[in-house]
Amino acid sequence: MVDANKLRRIEDCKGRIKDIVGDDGVLQLARDGVCPHYIITNPITKDESIWFVPSEINNWFEENYVRYSKGYYTPEFTFVHFDKEANRCAGDVPLELSRIRDLYQLPIEHINTPPGVYFLCKGDKIKYIGQASNVSGRIVTHISEGMKDFDKVYYITCGLNRLNEMESALIRYLQPEYNKTKHGIANGRDKIIVSSLNTR
Repeated sequence: MVDANKLRRIEDCKGRIKDIVGDDGVLQLARDGVCPHYIITNPITKDESIWFVPSEINNWFEENYVRYSKGYYTPEFTFVHFDKEANRCAGDVPLELSRIRDLYQLPIEHINTPPGVYFLCKGDKIKYIGQASNVSGRIVTHISEGMKDFDKVYYITCGLNRLNEMESALIRYLQPEYNKTKHGIANGRDKIIVSSLNTR
């Protein structure tokens, strides 16, 4: 049983959750039964009011809606600011990529880029699809290996937690020549993922 003297109205509580959703938002979460709260009934009027233990509501918010992200590694001596507009595609691109909304062409001189899925192309053909936490670093490896014939590189940015899913969906959907070992039939989810990239 909670000590009723520890209960506070939402306006008397402090914490980050109030900065995010406001007093009305917290009260709505309580009415919906989502967050921890207490209901006090007036024994005379039978009116009910919502009260909170500040530490409980803040702990609930932190446990469910606050997460840590460590970012991704960018070596200090190779950091280059990623300018989306400067890297946005212009001119001829392979037909299969022409409808993708956020498609960027990778200038060879760029040393560091965000995580993403990349497309190695020869002329207007997609030859290979891959993924990397640092796309340009991976392209340098492809160039040094000399095992794939390509003259253009395109890429889309993608969170590290979605790289595998995005790469696999694009490979199955577009069937590049050099990805033979990963070929399969595109499924419904693959089509949804690819469609989410298209705006044209």
